[in-house]
Amino acid sequence: MSAKSPSSLNGSEYALVHAIYFSSMACMSDKEVNELFDMTKETAMDIYRLSTEEALTKAVLLNMDEDLLALQALVLFLSVSHLTGKANTAWKLTGIARRSSVFSQTDQAPFQIEIRNRIWWQLWYLDHRATKDFRQRDGSDSPSTFKLPSNVDDSDLDPNSRHPVTSRIGWSEQTFALVRYQIAQTRQRLNEDISMIQKKEIIRDCEKRLHDRYLQFCTDEHSPIQWLTRHVAHVLTMEMWFELYSADTIAITFNGLEDNSQHEQGFQDHLFLNAIDIVDTTSRLETEHLSRQWAWLLRGYQQFRPLVFLLNELQYREPCAAVAHAWKVVESALSRWPDSSRNSANGRLMDNLKNKADEIQLRLSQRSRNG
Repeated sequence: MSAKSPSSLNGSEYALVHAIYFSSMACMSDKEVNELFDMTKETAMDIYRLSTEEALTKAVLLNMDEDLLALQALVLFLSVSHLTGKANTAWKLTGIARRSSVFSQTDQAPFQIEIRNRIWWQLWYLDHRATKDFRQRDGSDSPSTFKLPSNVDDSDLDPNSRHPVTSRIGWSEQTFALVRYQIAQTRQRLNEDISMIQKKEIIRDCEKRLHDRYLQFCTDEHSPIQWLTRHVAHVLTMEMWFELYSADTIAITFNGLEDNSQHEQGFQDHLFLNAIDIVDTTSRLETEHLSRQWAWLLRGYQQFRPLVFLLNELQYREPCAAVAHAWKVVESALSRWPDSSRNSANGRLMDNLKNKADEIQLRLSQRSRNG
């Protein structure tokens, strides 16, 4: 209908349609874009980004404080922009969206409340991830302002119902989002002034809760979205372990962990191999066919925490095949970072870590050759 008579759409509907066009373009491969639109994907993304921004400017300025549809369009656009090289811009606009008066209204119907909760939590999550990407102050410190979205399919929602929807047990179309939100909540708890033992327990409790509530139901081996949910849950929980066992938080010497605990060093080695696997997006796209549908998303993930972990590890590990492979995947990952990320605080930190690790690995290699 929108393609045949765009003039029949109001401002919010027009913005949402363009946000969907933009997100669809982001999901397509370079080859698909070239065959369908006779232009490069980069050019097509620029064109559709501009048209979406223009539609959103009008819709959001006029309707953001009273229309959930305008906010939905903005959140979809920001979510995709975050993964397509415009994360800094997306982060700035996220703060504007969170100030919408929609979130302070108290007389909404159950359907509107559910949609509002979905929008709020996605904005909170974008804010949370952006602070990790750009090392800014975390403005996402009050996620419990609204209830988590219900674990339901869209078809379970009735705009005319007077009763709140009941979350289901098992897989739903909201499960992927809920897994990310709950890991992010757990990650914030790790910022508290508590012992390392307590932090380990918090992460283990999170892993068990995710398995019991969601992941045990992700059993469809042919479902790309269930594959993505399992993969993202693994990556984000591993990020918490990387942060806990990084040189930022524990003392590491050239002989390994300072306390020389065999068990702890074994776990450190386990994390090192997991970090290599997570950062090695190229191999994953070649070997796991379900991952290919998410190539645009996997390449958009900047892998900051596993990269920091690897570069810290490379400052004390002796040269070996695993270390050589780690260097290869680190360099490949950093080559995918857009200029905005390279120029951020995280980008500068990454350059410093890489230069330091490079110098140390060179000395270790020379020492190994000299016996």
